[in-house]
Amino acid sequence: GDPELGRKVAELARAEPWPTVDQVRKRLLVGRIQRIAIRPDVFPWTLFPVLWAASFLKARPDVYLWEKIRPLDPLPASYRQRYSNVQAVLGLEGLRRLDQWTGASRRNAALWTQWLGRMEGVELPVIPPGRTHVYYQYCIYVPDRDRLVQRCIRRGLDVETLHVDVCTRLPLFQPSAAAPGADRAAQAVQLPVYAGLREDQLRWAAGVVQQALEGLLLAGPTRQSAFD
Repeated sequence: GDPELGRKVAELARAEPWPTVDQVRKRLLVGRIQRIAIRPDVFPWTLFPVLWAASFLKARPDVYLWEKIRPLDPLPASYRQRYSNVQAVLGLEGLRRLDQWTGASRRNAALWTQWLGRMEGVELPVIPPGRTHVYYQYCIYVPDRDRLVQRCIRRGLDVETLHVDVCTRLPLFQPSAAAPGADRAAQAVQLPVYAGLREDQLRWAAGVVQQALEGLLLAGPTRQSAFD
């Protein structure tokens, strides 16, 4: 690395303020509420009904969960704070378990590949020789991304599309060059692969995706997005 760059980053970090006790407590409280809301036994009664209803309204409520696109100069005040010691402890504990979680995610990804590998019209992740895929998500390409997401949600499975923007499409970054790789990545469907999933849960999810794909391939592609 560049020692001079490292020195400058360290100076900037030391200049950032520490969060107050009240701010730390608020973050922990919000995190606890969020954690409860997305628990497997709670999520079907909290957020999932919104996704299910939106699938019939051709809406994508998930886009409202992310920050509004805006210039970051100057940086918002919330961006210019150090992590609290509590957050640091949680992060260090997560790092200690990272290899274990990654191994479980890779095993889950191998099951997806086994179950979806023979389906026509589905492009699965490819691992280049000599590389290891850590699988933050298991991303596939299908003839009609939005219709597959819609069909899965209506069958009780929450799958996702790319939840970030393609920068070359945003006025903030104009003028820009073509970015076909980024445009292609925006068409991926993200299937759950995280370490906490049990095999029986994965088998159920794979069955839902297979049924949705079979119906999608039989119906053929449409010209208009299901969420447009």
